[in-house]
Amino acid sequence: MSAFVVSDKHINSILSTAYHLKLGKVTLGGRSFDFGDRKDLQLMASMFLSANELAVDELYSHKDNVDNVLESVGIVFQLTPALSLVALHKALVCLDYQCGDAGSWEKTIEYLIYKHLYDTVTSLILQIKGRMRLSAEVWHKYISGLDEWNKAAWEIE
Repeated sequence: MSAFVVSDKHINSILSTAYHLKLGKVTLGGRSFDFGDRKDLQLMASMFLSANELAVDELYSHKDNVDNVLESVGIVFQLTPALSLVALHKALVCLDYQCGDAGSWEKTIEYLIYKHLYDTVTSLILQIKGRMRLSAEVWHKYISGLDEWNKAAWEIE
């Protein structure tokens, strides 16, 4: 697997779209996050970046005995225009893929935030498209077959 650290714009676009969708507050892992609060959006942006950097560091630091492949420079949350739901879905899939190398990704609060956004976006797309719940395999075939999915960037730069 090859992983990279997604751009700040990628993370900002994901969280900005959640802001524009007015997703409001959610409690995950015993913590409350508000997608309408810029301080919380800044915190979530930093958390996503850290999780992504950790995954890339874990993937590449074991090669050629290299330690600390990445030094974080941080991220500043900046509100961007909203993505379409399908573009948001693809951006979330990319983030998950890039963070997935960290063996602990699915056990983190960052993953819970990602999963909440992913499930919410999936549900909204299914409602708009007039579809019922689909199995993961059928969903993947459906979403990846949409023209909009194929036109959306894997990474938002």
